[in-house]
Amino acid sequence: MLIYSSDLPAPVPEVFRHCTSSMGFEQLFPYRVRWRSSLDRWCKGDLLHFRYRLAPGLWLTHRAEVVEYQENVRFVDEMAGGPYRLFRHVHLFEPRPGGGTRVIDHLQVVTRFGPLVDSLLCRVLLASTFRRRHAALEAHFAPTGGVGEAVGPSRAPSGEA
Repeated sequence: MLIYSSDLPAPVPEVFRHCTSSMGFEQLFPYRVRWRSSLDRWCKGDLLHFRYRLAPGLWLTHRAEVVEYQENVRFVDEMAGGPYRLFRHVHLFEPRPGGGTRVIDHLQVVTRFGPLVDSLLCRVLLASTFRRRHAALEAHFAPTGGVGEAVGPSRAPSGEA
């Protein structure tokens, strides 16, 4: 399990709304995205289908379903088709003192290539992706263009990926 978090100065409803929209996703995802689904906002049961460019000439397809959804609290998407055998992403939104929001991403990921690839390549790629995602979150919600505090990744007990 990988965990990333950021403290943002914006209220939970504003951050949640941004993170559950295709526009917000595009702004936060560090790779170029081509949507195959046409949803503006997401809720439970929605299928998110997109392609993203990992490197020049290398496009990957990802299909995910929103399997849990609690407005302004959490949502969970699970991969329904794509490069991973398992990709479960839990998005948590916690109120902070002074009206801010802590965004926490929990990732459970298993590739189709075994534990060695999971621990070496996959963790490196996801660490880079989510560091960039949280930097984009912080930049988007920064009141004066400053950057907040990002934490991650943390590791789960060995054997989990």
